[in-house]
Amino acid sequence: MGNRTILTVAGLATVFFVSTLNGQSPGVPGYLPARSNTAGFSIGLFLNGTAASYEDDSTVESGGGLALRLGYGFNPSLELFAEFTGASVQHDGLSETYGVGHFDVGLRYNIGKPAGATRPYAFGAVSGLGIDVDMLDVEMRGTGFTVGGGLRYFFNPAFALDVDLCITFANLDEGRLAGGSWQDLGDEAVSMTSSRFNAGVSWHRRR
Repeated sequence: MGNRTILTVAGLATVFFVSTLNGQSPGVPGYLPARSNTAGFSIGLFLNGTAASYEDDSTVESGGGLALRLGYGFNPSLELFAEFTGASVQHDGLSETYGVGHFDVGLRYNIGKPAGATRPYAFGAVSGLGIDVDMLDVEMRGTGFTVGGGLRYFFNPAFALDVDLCITFANLDEGRLAGGSWQDLGDEAVSMTSSRFNAGVSWHRRR
């Protein structure tokens, strides 16, 4: 092998390496450019639908609100996220509404590879919940866990349509009346099951 051949091979290898680092097509057959980006920082804003039931009652109360999500992908598959959801829920049988808030911290597993525009995902989270019943001047709060799944469709690697559905199982074990101090409810704690549907958009920044 002559010196010219060695230099040519070395040059092609350098171009391939640099192009790969920059996320650009190196011109190699079979190479697929990234159409999605789930590694790095992301922020999402959503319209939200929330439904809630309490104890063993089959009655489901529902309403709508907004959700904000922050995420950080350690790699294209595994993502840490925090989400806050606030909704106004219609009380069953009454004209009044009450507030329901969720705060989740969890992990999301993104399915597929960056070459695909559609990226389904599954997630689990530890959740804090609170309800605020203005008509009774009562607030309750507690903790639980959340599981769910969804998908993102990336218009480009930075911008995606994002929808998901999740269910939360929680126990409201603290309460307060008329803005007083929080009290442990003990045997009066209330079990709560909620489901949430989010539909919105997310912005993604490469690491």
